[in-house]
Amino acid sequence: MQDWKKKNFTADPKNSRKENPEAAFCSLKTMICFGDSMVFGFRVRRSECWTALLNGRGPYRMINRGVNGDTTAGMLARFRNQVTDPAPDAVFFLAGSNDIFEYGEITGAERNLSYMADQCRNRGIRTFISTVTPYYPQLLPDALASSVHMETAIPLREELNGYIRQMTGCIDTSSCFEELPADLQLQYSVDGIHLNARGHLLAADYILSHITSPQRTSSGL
Repeated sequence: MQDWKKKNFTADPKNSRKENPEAAFCSLKTMICFGDSMVFGFRVRRSECWTALLNGRGPYRMINRGVNGDTTAGMLARFRNQVTDPAPDAVFFLAGSNDIFEYGEITGAERNLSYMADQCRNRGIRTFISTVTPYYPQLLPDALASSVHMETAIPLREELNGYIRQMTGCIDTSSCFEELPADLQLQYSVDGIHLNARGHLLAADYILSHITSPQRTSSGL
């Protein structure tokens, strides 16, 4: 008798999960992705958003809690109901652009992101905080160009990213675009602020490589 016929596959939970993809998916840990339109997936299909692309690819089931136009203050208002009360295994923060565009400063974003990250870590939730992806003024549509002041937004984004890079659990998503040639970077943006489908795919691959690796343990902020 061949070896494989001697094995009792149903008696092995690992084999059972392989034969039942739905059960395997449900057994994954849960990650809540919490933020603004960069989490929601503005102007891309739901299936093209980076959270959907990662759903089940790594160790987590991804739950998208992104809200278009939300500031970190708005996130703070829904933080308990959508993050700490559900008690996920992990949380991924990506936000700050709307603080920059709406308030013209990042003090609130720094304070709110630090508070929410600390609350998660204190509850034993694995915590990731992403840097904000680049802005491209030359791609801004006319409807946005009149209300978004890139001459102040760009340096504020760089300052906020500098702060986030010092935080424990930082994933420097911005760098996977910034390290590309300048003309190539434009091919990943839909409107100078948001990622297009190609941008979400690149971000998903970068994020996956970091959420599946051991988290750094420096004290951070």
